Amino acid sequence: MNFKNERVTLVLISITVLIIIAVQLFWNLKNYQQNQQYIHTEIQESIDGACEEYFSREQKETIYTIVEEPEKSKDYKKTVSKISKSLLGLPTKNEDTISFKIESIEISSDDKNYEQSKALLDSISTTLEDKLETEIRDKFYLQKKTENTNKNSNLKVYFGKSKADSLRIQREINDITSLMISLNNKSINYQKLDSLFKNQLGIKGINTDFYIEHKRNDSILNNVERTLSNKKLNASTIAKSTFLKLEDKITVYYQKPNGLAIKRSSFGILLSLLLSIVIIGSIFYLVAIIKKQKELALIKNDLISNITHEFKTPITTISAAIEGITNFNAINDKEKTNKYLAISSNQILKLQTMVEKLLETALLDSEKLLLQKEPTDIVEFVEKIVQRHKHLTQKQILYTSHTKELTINIDRFHMENVVSNLLDNAIKYGGSSIELTMNPLPKAIQLIVTDNGKGIDKNQQQKIFEKFYRVPKGNTHNVKGFGIGLYYVQKIIEKHNGTVELNSKPSLTIFKILLPK
Repeated sequence: MNFKNERVTLVLISITVLIIIAVQLFWNLKNYQQNQQYIHTEIQESIDGACEEYFSREQKETIYTIVEEPEKSKDYKKTVSKISKSLLGLPTKNEDTISFKIESIEISSDDKNYEQSKALLDSISTTLEDKLETEIRDKFYLQKKTENTNKNSNLKVYFGKSKADSLRIQREINDITSLMISLNNKSINYQKLDSLFKNQLGIKGINTDFYIEHKRNDSILNNVERTLSNKKLNASTIAKSTFLKLEDKITVYYQKPNGLAIKRSSFGILLSLLLSIVIIGSIFYLVAIIKKQKELALIKNDLISNITHEFKTPITTISAAIEGITNFNAINDKEKTNKYLAISSNQILKLQTMVEKLLETALLDSEKLLLQKEPTDIVEFVEKIVQRHKHLTQKQILYTSHTKELTINIDRFHMENVVSNLLDNAIKYGGSSIELTMNPLPKAIQLIVTDNGKGIDKNQQQKIFEKFYRVPKGNTHNVKGFGIGLYYVQKIIEKHNGTVELNSKPSLTIFKILLPK
């Protein structure tokens, strides 16, 4: 993938991620707004339901039933019957105006509260006189006698819903003539309405601060102090109860249910977040794979270039030696022939070594590579390797052991390659001074290889142990190698149940190997 294609791919991926995020944000915002609207609707339904329930209860509690006693005159029963029809909105036609006077009234109340019933009886009189239609008001008058209450009454007034229900049954059985009146109280019990509204909210799972305001002709009737002055009641709705008169208006103020809307939207938000994370994570995972494949392609090309270079040199040398023997009469010159053969043999050995390294690298990741461990004095073992490398370089190599002798079980062949690879890297890439230090630990042995080279970049330190990885230097290959030395070191040490660690900074590179005893 060239640079232009890579840039286009990154742009397309970025646009895709932004679109996914934008769509999820839009969807969650719409879901949140819908939940807000649902909650506003539920609050509206709650205040309407509370008002309906309140006024319905009030009407049931202010029902008055006027009953004519059966034993009284039939003429009077007929009169009451006519009046009852008029009161119920069924006026009679072609009949004379009837006027009557009630001498005394007996009151029977469900709650046995005479004072309350007496006061409400006055309301009956007022209602009949002030609120009934003109036609009905002209036909009769209702007067309560305050004296001479010992006379027998010809009408009885019963207060309460249960009495009305009982009289309705008796009327069906005994043919009792009755008139039932329900009065609306102009005042409102705000505590009761508040309790009903709270109950309605609780049924719908809404918990919010609120304040109920009652206005009649734009005048506030409930002068209750707001105890929520420190909080903003930034939303309101008006009750739409059928019991309210045109001049009455009940308004409930409450806090916008942002928190509850978020809570109700939380499942959708979490689902959307999870979906976005999965999709975006998959995209970035794909990008990482593409990047990894690109790196592997570069490593492959670099490896092919290095292998070609490494194999080409001995092959060219062998070809030149054979050509010298064939074309320059070297066959008759035994000394020259032996020299050419020695050169060819040396180069063939070099080729064989490189092939073996590649084959061993292929086996490192599998279980086919079995270590042949044997007891070995690690101090003497490392010292021999150091002495051999001292003859191959002019750089100073210093070996220090803090123990004279220490025997552990190792695979001598592979461990020799490990130490040799570390020394080769220090010679190739390090400075003028190389140090090896052997430290005995209670349960392990520590080998430290240090050089004073320019160090390894921090970004490269995590990749330095990868197979075929070499620190990139463009197309320049001043140092020979396949990029398998440190990979080989790590795998062999791990197969010995040990660890290898790299610490590097400018002018200092340290490799630490820890092997169990």
